[in-house]
Amino acid sequence: MKYIKYLLALLLCSFALFQHLSDLPVRLWDESRLAGNAFEMFKSGNYLVTTFWDTPDLWNTKPPLMIWLQVISMHLVGINELALRLPSAVAGLFTCWVIFQFCNKHLKSYVLGLISVLVLVTCRGYISEHCTRSGDYDALFTLFTTLCIINFYYYLRYSDNKFLYYTLISFTFAALTKGIASFLILPGLFICSLYAGKTVQILKNKHFYWGFGIFILVIGGFYFFREMASAGYIKACIENDITGRFMKVSDEHKTNFWYYLNNFISYRLEYWLYVIPLSLICLFWKEKTFKNSYIYLLISSLCFFLVISISKTRIIWYDAPIYPLFSLMIGLIIYKIYLMIYHWETHQLKNKWNIISAIFIMFVFAVPYYNTIKYNYLAKDWDLENYGMGMMWQKALKNEINLNGYYVCENGYEPINKFYRQVYNDKGHHVENLPFDKLHPTEQIVFGHQVILDYVKAHYNFRVIYQFENVYFCIIDGEINPEKANN
Repeated sequence: MKYIKYLLALLLCSFALFQHLSDLPVRLWDESRLAGNAFEMFKSGNYLVTTFWDTPDLWNTKPPLMIWLQVISMHLVGINELALRLPSAVAGLFTCWVIFQFCNKHLKSYVLGLISVLVLVTCRGYISEHCTRSGDYDALFTLFTTLCIINFYYYLRYSDNKFLYYTLISFTFAALTKGIASFLILPGLFICSLYAGKTVQILKNKHFYWGFGIFILVIGGFYFFREMASAGYIKACIENDITGRFMKVSDEHKTNFWYYLNNFISYRLEYWLYVIPLSLICLFWKEKTFKNSYIYLLISSLCFFLVISISKTRIIWYDAPIYPLFSLMIGLIIYKIYLMIYHWETHQLKNKWNIISAIFIMFVFAVPYYNTIKYNYLAKDWDLENYGMGMMWQKALKNEINLNGYYVCENGYEPINKFYRQVYNDKGHHVENLPFDKLHPTEQIVFGHQVILDYVKAHYNFRVIYQFENVYFCIIDGEINPEKANN
């Protein structure tokens, strides 16, 4: 019976995380950029310097841990969407395990563990693109920040130096995943140490400095050798991640202080947002272990929320590390209600089967879990302008569309096309890019942007051979007005 309970938790989490993981084409911006980095690392064997178009990548300057894992995944399952996203989904599953173990081992409650992981996998902000459902940094980063926060709590609670080492090792892996972003959790840890009265003890503890030495050795060593291999890397990191993101608006992401709160309200937390204020009741819980755990989670989550809200660059997925903390806070108050029902059912109704308390849990999670499954099962790209070409490439890689002899026309920076074209050509095909304003008669082109279609209509006589969604397969017959086209 014991193992059946654990298997139930595993299956519920796994189904939410892994179902239809590879259905959608590679996503624009970060996932497609990492896909290009990972493919080139897979082919070149250069595991130190990430490249894009076979030159050192100084736009995506994060350390390469996530890309290493994607390369390993490519060796295991092939070069495809699943390989890119598998590390994120596995990181999500391990995060659930960390949350579950915190409840099951520390708080001595399997039910609380099950409730908390169910809250986590029904948070739209967590089971979503740019977190556990795509090949980005954030799910892996969230795993290590969660490990760091939980192990630091263990140290504050038990004063066992092994947890201090676990904290700093987790922090090191967080930095290897997303660089300077790992420092965003430090204000919360510092305030928690003040609340626990352990700050001076930590600063006097030689093991803190030994652990910090591990961080300096690993992270400092990486940045040193990366700079030696490709000069200008550290300067690019500072410009991209410190002065370019925290201190000023980056990449036109102009929002206000309440950006993340508004996202929680609109859809990122959905049902659970309204439970968080109710969870403040846990501050008055007589059981000190539960109460202290809640206070620690509250301080950590509030500090992280304030730090990312103060930052000048606010992007929707920067809130990912807060969801495991919220899941525990929400789980505690749901568990408190569950205990009330359980004790009433056991002592008043003399019901040893606890049917009512079990029905309560099913009632609480039925709709959120159903919506999570539905959202992923029925996932479909409505943004054909950005993803129509990706859907076309998926068919081409399944040999449902033959692109041999076609030129791909792009509208500026298109890393999705870049990744898929490299993979397609690696399978023995030959497809090249061609500027859409440099076309000649008899050339066969494929494109998926309205601006390209408008330009082709205005400048060329052409025939549409085949259309898939918003993707056009055309043959150019000639220019409408050669003089106008050349101007």
